[in-house]
Amino acid sequence: MVDEMGGNYDPALLGKSNYVYVDPAYWPESIRKRVDVSLSRYHHYVHSDQIKQSEIPKYKKEWMVNAFNLISEDLIQNE
Repeated sequence: MVDEMGGNYDPALLGKSNYVYVDPAYWPESIRKRVDVSLSRYHHYVHSDQIKQSEIPKYKKEWMVNAFNLISEDLIQNE
């Protein structure tokens, strides 16, 4: 099935290793803006020598603790 954005859509494939491609020419303006901001941030981080504290989004404390707990002990010891 082809959706209104010009891509192939099959609900049975979502969440699996198959990808649904939607041509960027059919993206709504709201999606295009989000992708542009994301790409801009990505390029900024890749080409920067450092990331300022103010550039890091604020996350819930519980999320940060959970993420920290997933870091291997070997990496923490080398800090």
